[in-house]
Amino acid sequence: MSERTEADAAGWNWGAFLLPMLWPFWNGAADLAAMVWFCMIFSIFAPIGIGIAVYLGLMGTTMARTRRAFRDEAQFAAVQTAWANAGVIVWACLIAALSTGLYRYLIHGS
Repeated sequence: MSERTEADAAGWNWGAFLLPMLWPFWNGAADLAAMVWFCMIFSIFAPIGIGIAVYLGLMGTTMARTRRAFRDEAQFAAVQTAWANAGVIVWACLIAALSTGLYRYLIHGS
């Protein structure tokens, strides 16, 4: 493994962390995705789902590299960057929607 690859493998995976309900399905960890879905559906287990999201953030790069085949490092980097960008977009939209709803509630009441 090259120095660049070793550094990437040890890094945080934003796509896995921000999209723990989707990222694992396409990166060879469907078992973890199922656990996240279960935990989020039954909200009493939501802290476990958040813990799994943190685990995916920490270990996601290594998991994707070992559980899914990529042509080369460039494809791997492109795929993981796309997941990170998608995660940021989804969360930005979610925060905007929630902020808008909260603003309307505070200004106009119930």
